[in-house]
Amino acid sequence: MQPQDLFEHAAGEWQGEYSLWFRPSDVPDAHSASRASITSELGGGALLLRYDWRYEGALHEGLAIVGRTEAGGLQMGWSDSFHYQHGVMHNDAVGTAAAVLGHYGPPEAPWGWRTEFEMPSADAHEIRGFNILPDGTEALATEAIYQRVS
Repeated sequence: MQPQDLFEHAAGEWQGEYSLWFRPSDVPDAHSASRASITSELGGGALLLRYDWRYEGALHEGLAIVGRTEAGGLQMGWSDSFHYQHGVMHNDAVGTAAAVLGHYGPPEAPWGWRTEFEMPSADAHEIRGFNILPDGTEALATEAIYQRVS
């Protein structure tokens, strides 16, 4: 998927399932119903993504502003009430893919967080988050599989 596809097709209301992993595994540690709203902002130059999901009965919400780089990739500012509730993580482009990469943790051994966007069709949207350990090992941490509502 190219970033342009995200800007052309992602705006709308979405619902689906959010999965969460605390450690590498083929089986998620938790599942939840999830809703997302994506709006085109700034004359089509940015997307505003709001989403929610539940863990152990508690509601969690996330917010991301996604923009395009001059080189054709994505940038994103992201925060949520579960994973990154103490600030806004700046995420830089991963080349020209529909993916971004941010960092967190101690400066001497930072972890990475890569977010990938995929739209298998105009009515299906998938968002995956990967933890990247300081040694470079990657593991799926979140997966949201949405179907378009409107």
